[in-house]
Amino acid sequence: MAQAVVVLALATLLAAIYRFLIYPSLLCPMARIPTLSFTSRFSSLSLLWLQYSGQENRTIYELHRRKGPIIRLAPRVLSLNCFEGGLKQVYLGGFPKSGFYPLGFINYGILPMFAMTNNKEHGARKRAFANVFSKSHILSSESAREVTRAIIFDRLLPLIHQKATKSEAVDVIPLNYAYSMDSFVNWQVGIASGCNFIQNEAERDMYLTAFFDRERYTFEACHIPFITTILEKIGIRLIPKEVDEGTIDIENWNLAMCDKAVALLGTKDDVPPQDFPSVLAQGLRGMSNMEDLSSMASAEKTYPNRLDIAGEMFSDSSAAHETSGVTLSYLFWELSKRPELQTQLRTELRSLDPPLRLGDGGKALPNAKDVVQLPLLDALIMETLRLYPAVPGGQPRVTPAPSNSLGGFDGIPGGVVVQCSAYTVHRNEDVFPDPEAWKPERWLEATPEQLTAMRRWFWAFGSGPSMCIGSNFSLYSMKFCITAIYSNFASTIHDHGDMELMDAYLAGPKGGRLELVFSEAP
Repeated sequence: MAQAVVVLALATLLAAIYRFLIYPSLLCPMARIPTLSFTSRFSSLSLLWLQYSGQENRTIYELHRRKGPIIRLAPRVLSLNCFEGGLKQVYLGGFPKSGFYPLGFINYGILPMFAMTNNKEHGARKRAFANVFSKSHILSSESAREVTRAIIFDRLLPLIHQKATKSEAVDVIPLNYAYSMDSFVNWQVGIASGCNFIQNEAERDMYLTAFFDRERYTFEACHIPFITTILEKIGIRLIPKEVDEGTIDIENWNLAMCDKAVALLGTKDDVPPQDFPSVLAQGLRGMSNMEDLSSMASAEKTYPNRLDIAGEMFSDSSAAHETSGVTLSYLFWELSKRPELQTQLRTELRSLDPPLRLGDGGKALPNAKDVVQLPLLDALIMETLRLYPAVPGGQPRVTPAPSNSLGGFDGIPGGVVVQCSAYTVHRNEDVFPDPEAWKPERWLEATPEQLTAMRRWFWAFGSGPSMCIGSNFSLYSMKFCITAIYSNFASTIHDHGDMELMDAYLAGPKGGRLELVFSEAP
C-alpha cells in the first residue's frame, strides 16, 4: 500500500513537471516565441512584477524593438506589435475580451458594454447606443451644441478670463478633467440633471478622489484577484475599505443624475435641448424598446434596465473625463512651450465663421463640422493621442479554438491571451519616424501613402467591434475646448510636476500637476 502511494505521488509529480514545466517550455506551439524572461515559458511572475512595479508598457516596447513582432510574456500571454498577423486579426477579427475587463470595470454589480467578454452581448448593447454616438448625429445634434455653448461660455471661458485678468496660474489637469466631465455628462443626462465640475470644486474633488483611489488598485483587482479575495476573507485587505466605499459613493452620485433625468423626461412635454438627456434617452429606447419616454414620470426609480443604463452612463463618463482630460493636458503642455505654434493655431481658429470669441456680446459657436475639419487642430490632437495615449496599456483578447497564426507563428491554441498596446503600436519607427518626438506636422506633411499607414497604426481608440464608442464625441469635445481657449488666450508654463506618462493601463502625467498662466491673445 505504501509503495503504491509513493508510485502514485511520483507519477503525479512527474506529470506536473511535464504539464507545467517541460511542455510549455519546450514542446508547446509557443515554445519558440521570444520571451520576456526565461521563466515566462512556465510562470507569470515576471509579467506580474512588471505590472506591479509600473514597468510593463516600456519594457514590452523595448522587447518588441529587440525581439520582433511577438513576445511571450507568460505561459499563455502574448504581446503583438504587427498589423498583419496581429492587430488586424485580433481586433478587427473580433477576438473576445479577456477576464481582465469584468474584474476592473464592473459597476453596480453589472457588466457595462466595455467589460463584456461575450461578443454577442457586447454587439447587442453597442447597437442600442450606436446611433447617438455616430459622428453625423453628434455634429448635427442641437442638444450637443447647446450643452457645448453653455459649458464654454458660462463656465470655462469666464474662469480662464478671470485667471488671465489677475495673471494667476491655473492647474489645467483637474480643470481638463472637469471640462471633459461636464461636457460629456451634461450631454448624457442634460444640464438640468448633470454636474458642474468646473465651478463646483467640492463635487469635482469628491468624484476624482474616489475615482483615482479605485484606479490605483487595478493590479490587486485585475491581476491577482484570487489572492486579493482570499486575503480579504481572512481579514487582510489589499484594497482598503474606504476605496470600496468611495466607489459606492460615486456610483450613487451617478445613479441620482440618471434618476433625475428620467423624471424630467416624464414631467415635461418639451425638454429644452440643453436639458435633454441624449445618451440616457437612447439607452431607454435601445435597451427597452421605449419610444414614448413621457411614461417615465410614473416610473421614478423603477424604470426598465435602471442599473444597466446607469452602469453604461458611469462607464462612459469615467472613460470620457480621464482620457480627454489627459489628452488636453498634454496638448496644452506642448503648445505652451511653442508660442509660434499657438499663433499659427489661433490664425486657423479665427478663420471660423463665426469665430469662437469671448466678449463679443453673444455666445456664437462656429459650425461643428467646420471645427472638426480644421487641419492644424486635428493634427495637434492626433499627435498628442499618438505620443501620450491615455490608455497605453495592453488590450487583452482571447484566441479562439482550435488554433491561430499570429506574429509569424502557427498553431497558437485557443484560450491564449493576446494583446496589442497603443504605447508600442504608436512607436513604430517605420510608420512614425522619430517616434518619441511630438511632431504634429507629421500629420500635415505626410504623403497620401504615409497618412494611410499612420491612420492604420493609430490606435488611441482601439479598433474593430470593441473600438471606443465615444471616440467621436471625445474628438468633438476636445476640439471645441481647444478652439474656445486658444481663440481667446495664449498660455505659458508657470510650474509643473513630472510630465512623463505613467506606465499603467490607464495613464496620465506622473506628477499630476501642470500650472499655466493665460493671457488675452491679441
